[in-house]
Amino acid sequence: SDVSLSYTAAAGSFHIAYGNDAILYGVTWASTSGKYRGGIEYDGVGADDRIDCGNTGSLDITTNTITLMAWVKRATTGLHEIIAKINATASAGYSLEFRTDNKIEFAKRGIVGIISNSTITDTNWHHIAGVADSAGMYIYIDGVQDGSGTNTANILTATGNLIIGRLDTSTPQDYFSGFIDEVAVYSTALSSSEVL
Repeated sequence: SDVSLSYTAAAGSFHIAYGNDAILYGVTWASTSGKYRGGIEYDGVGADDRIDCGNTGSLDITTNTITLMAWVKRATTGLHEIIAKINATASAGYSLEFRTDNKIEFAKRGIVGIISNSTITDTNWHHIAGVADSAGMYIYIDGVQDGSGTNTANILTATGNLIIGRLDTSTPQDYFSGFIDEVAVYSTALSSSEVL
């Protein structure tokens, strides 16, 4: 079944489909600064900055089909984690991030990561998506496919929580700095026409 994550219009409120609520740590609700209305602002400083979506069964996607996507606006270029559900050593689970070279990486942790062809060197709003299906893996930037791979393995089970805005290893890292809005996680693979 699909899992969608959406902000509500109230400060500090974040909702996951199926009645699961997330907890906001060190981030700010910016009521007029999102891509669409409000969004979440990350200052990129300190290990507390994150949205913790928990580890419910609906988020524990272990098939070979998944879609991760969000609107993001970085305050600076470089390494920024968008969405990740991993274990303490980042050797299982799934993630979507900006790399240090400003390319996008979409990963089945412990198996394979694919990298975008393009670099994003500005700090404008961009829609970033990673999709995996029975034929392979794909990255989309602003609705256009921009990288792919042929891996069809199932995602390895990760014991950690789904985190938005940092890589939650045993020593948290890759803190996001800027704004994240309209996050969505699906246990199905959206088509190219559905991504944006």
